[in-house]
Amino acid sequence: MKLNKSIGILGGGQLASMLIHSAQKMGFQVHVYSESKSDPAAALANSHTKGSLKSLEKIKAWSENLDVVTFESEFTDLKDLKLNNIYPSSKIMSLIRDRFSQKQLLEKFKIPTSPFTNDFSSKFTKPVVFKKRLFGYDGYGTVICKKTNDYHKFFLKNRNLKDWIVEDFIPFKKELAFSIARTKKDMFCVLPLVETFQKDSKCFWVKGPIENKKLNRLVQKVKKMLSDSKYVGIIAVELFETKNGELLVNELAPRVHNSAHYSVEALNLSQFDVHNLAILGEDLPEKVKPLNAFSMVNLIGTGSKIPKIKLPLLGSLTWYNKSLNKPGRKMGHVTVLDKTPSSALRSALHEERRQSL
Repeated sequence: MKLNKSIGILGGGQLASMLIHSAQKMGFQVHVYSESKSDPAAALANSHTKGSLKSLEKIKAWSENLDVVTFESEFTDLKDLKLNNIYPSSKIMSLIRDRFSQKQLLEKFKIPTSPFTNDFSSKFTKPVVFKKRLFGYDGYGTVICKKTNDYHKFFLKNRNLKDWIVEDFIPFKKELAFSIARTKKDMFCVLPLVETFQKDSKCFWVKGPIENKKLNRLVQKVKKMLSDSKYVGIIAVELFETKNGELLVNELAPRVHNSAHYSVEALNLSQFDVHNLAILGEDLPEKVKPLNAFSMVNLIGTGSKIPKIKLPLLGSLTWYNKSLNKPGRKMGHVTVLDKTPSSALRSALHEERRQSL
C-alpha cells in the first residue's frame, strides 16, 4: 500500500470528519472542499478549500492534483462534473440520489423492493408512502398516508407531484441494514447485518450482528448491481424484514452511513477504512468480523441548552463538533461492545439517557 496518497472530499460535515480520521490513520492525505471554514471537517483536513458545491470549474481545479475524490453525501447534484478519479462516479451518484431512478435500478437487477410508481392519476385505496425524489433523509420528504383524509392533506400541500414517488406501505417486522463496498478490481467487502430502530423518523439505535438466512441471496444480487454499474466505494442498504420473513430493500445510501458508525469500535476495519481503501484501489477482505456484539445509539439535540457530556462513559463517544444544538439534530453517538447485541443496547441506551442535550 502506497502511503501519502491524496483523497479529496466534497463536503465538510461529520461524515467527512470520520473519513479523515480513518484516512490519516492509514497514512493518507485528505483535502476537503466545502462551503464553510467552520464545517467540522475543515480543521481536521490537511487542507481546506472554501467554495460553492455548484462551482464545477472550481471543483475541477481543486481536484487536479488529487489521487481520488469522493462525496460526503449524495445531496449535491454533480452529474455534470466530469472527473475520471471521482468515486462513486457522478453518473451513478446521480442515479441513486433520485429515489425514482434508484427504485428503477433495484427493479432492473431484480432486487426485491416495495411496489412504486410516479403515476398519481389513480385513486389510492390502501396505505402508501409518498417520498420526495431528492433530498429525503431522517424522515424529511417522507409522508405516510393511511386514511382518505391523509391523502387530501398531502395533495393540498404538495402541488408539484413530479417531485415525488409513491410506494406501497410495508408493515414490516424489523428494519435492518448492511453496508457493502466494491473496488475497481471487482473486490467486495461486506459489513455485518444490523437491526436499526427509528425514532421520529430518524435512526435512534443500531445493534448487531444479526443473522438472517435470506441475506446471502440478496447480497449476491447487490454485488451484481454494483459490478454492472461500475460502482466504487461503500454503499448502505436499508431493509425491511416483512412479517412473513422476506427482505425488501427500502433505500440505498451511496456513502458511509449512520447505520454503520458502530464499525469504528466494533470491527477490525471500519466502514470509513473500507471506503477509503476501496476508492484508492487497495485490496479488501471479503468480510470484516465483529470484535464483539455491539450497539450504537445516536445523541439527538434538543436545542434547549449547551450540551454537557457526563463522564466516564460505559462505551465510546463520538462527538460531531456541530456549532448549533438544533432540535432533532444528530450531535454525536455512543457505541458499546458487550456479550450480546441486546446487552450492548441496554448499556448504550442507559448512556443516552445520562447525557444532557
